[in-house]
Amino acid sequence: MKLKRWLSRGIVLAMVVALMVPMPVAAKSGKAGGKLVKSVEYYSYNDGQDGKYGTADDKYVPRTKKVFTYDKKNNPKEIKSYTYNSHFLNVPVSGSVSINTFKYKYKGKTPKSMKAMNNIGYVTATRKYKKGKVTSFNEVKGLSTSTREDGVEVENSSKRSGSVAYNKKGNITATCSVSSIIDEGVADGTTESNATYYVVQKKGIPSYIYATGNCKKTAADGTVDFKDYSADGGSYVTCNGKGLVVQSGDYDKAENKYTADYNIQYVMKKGKVSEAIIYEVVDGKEEAVGKYVFKYGKTKISKQRYMNMINSFTVWGWSDDYFFWY
Repeated sequence: MKLKRWLSRGIVLAMVVALMVPMPVAAKSGKAGGKLVKSVEYYSYNDGQDGKYGTADDKYVPRTKKVFTYDKKNNPKEIKSYTYNSHFLNVPVSGSVSINTFKYKYKGKTPKSMKAMNNIGYVTATRKYKKGKVTSFNEVKGLSTSTREDGVEVENSSKRSGSVAYNKKGNITATCSVSSIIDEGVADGTTESNATYYVVQKKGIPSYIYATGNCKKTAADGTVDFKDYSADGGSYVTCNGKGLVVQSGDYDKAENKYTADYNIQYVMKKGKVSEAIIYEVVDGKEEAVGKYVFKYGKTKISKQRYMNMINSFTVWGWSDDYFFWY
């Protein structure tokens, strides 16, 4: 199995809180690189294949939208997420909304810890920071209950916790996480994931990032399956001069070959990304699959934080949470 797929499925390399470059999470920079997002909307692309997505051909169809509000130290205090279920003439007519709230403990302007809660106030994630960088985390996803045929209510959940390591310059060197799944009340064992990172950068702006690692799965019966992905190669991203990812893919060590999986094209307006169009690379040819539309508030942020913020939404074939910006 290719490492890219291993990363993207989220059951192994937990890069939930990996910081690509050192930066105080809430700090302001004298050289602003952009502004905090106010909203981010995602559109999937319908290419006319068999009535895909049930809408007109060759259209970008709105699928999700996130709206952000921030606390006084410029970290999100609420993220409202919209999911569009059906459309009429390409306009959403039904859907759902969820709200996540965030509370931080600060030392001056720097966060020491964070707690995330869902609509009803249940804690879904916690994080600890050191010098503005996340060092450990816990999270719960997909928490629910179901009723068995015998009438007993049982748990369904996915949980993981882990840590992040940095070098003396504050750059990330490794992540380690342990995840577990409970399906209809039955524990499905644990997965321990370890990743190491290599970054080529200049003044905090990366041009290339490479990731590899290993995965140890321990089943409920004690059976162990260990895979060392570093023996085969790894996953990579390349970036433009602003540190925005323009390509992600796989590296095959045996053949010394790089294979692109996704390319990203940006539409810039007043120095900021207004749109990011995602292309999947199939047999060497690009196929549009979706786009993100960004709207901004007034708060200026550093180049590094802006770079991580944009990449956290647009990078496919890589861990969604690698580019941590809050």
